[in-house]
Amino acid sequence: MLVRFAGDVPALALLAWRTTIAVACLLPFLRDRHLAMYRRMSGREAMRIGVAGFMLGLHFYLFFESLRHTTVASTTIFTALSPIFMAAIGFFFLQERLPPATLLGIVVATGGGAMIAWGDSATGSAPNPAWGNLLAIGASLTVSIYLITGRVARQGLDWLTYMLPLYSVAAATIVIAALVMDVPLTGYAPRVYVIGAVLAIGPQVLGHGSLNLAVRYVSAAMLGVLSLTEPMGASALAFVFFDERPALVSMAGMGVAMAGVLLAISPSFLRKTR
Repeated sequence: MLVRFAGDVPALALLAWRTTIAVACLLPFLRDRHLAMYRRMSGREAMRIGVAGFMLGLHFYLFFESLRHTTVASTTIFTALSPIFMAAIGFFFLQERLPPATLLGIVVATGGGAMIAWGDSATGSAPNPAWGNLLAIGASLTVSIYLITGRVARQGLDWLTYMLPLYSVAAATIVIAALVMDVPLTGYAPRVYVIGAVLAIGPQVLGHGSLNLAVRYVSAAMLGVLSLTEPMGASALAFVFFDERPALVSMAGMGVAMAGVLLAISPSFLRKTR
């Protein structure tokens, strides 16, 4: 939601500062043992981290850009559908069998997404809700690919050894895109750089970094359940600071979509807690 306070600053510019500052925050903790792990890393392992980093950078951009076209609530809800995409990717590409509860969850979440889109288009409360919601779905898909690739890439690597190159590739992706698209990275008001630093230290290093640390100790299903609190918190803050009031059908759709995600991840959750 901090993105909204940056005003009309291009998403790529704000992201460039966020991702590069995040890398700068991690660099002082680099030690010889991390460098030794990099030297032993195979080309395949490096490629996996590169793919994960590229997808993370693309996810950041799609998420930020979505906020400029649709409501905060819709962006966060559609992005929270990542467990649905992860289940679908596992089914189509990894030949993983989908339990009936997961299939039902996908159907329910899809219906909830349709309700959100209908409500957003009817209220006119966002500049271009259809495009914004589509970008948010893209953000959900790319974060799903990032998580699946990163789960394999991180095997045998400690937190910093994995996170530093991951964030570096994400930052390079954003900066190169900004340069190619001729987006200026300097010349903004001081508050823009402050927002970039807060986004880097808070949501990225502490928030996103904690998620990558916690996944070794908490099941992915449990993290999926906990992540559903983000749309509710973001919606409440957007109401307080920006007077964003989703239509009743959109609010109902958010509940339906979250219920679908809970259904989709429930088989995995139950296996981990038995």
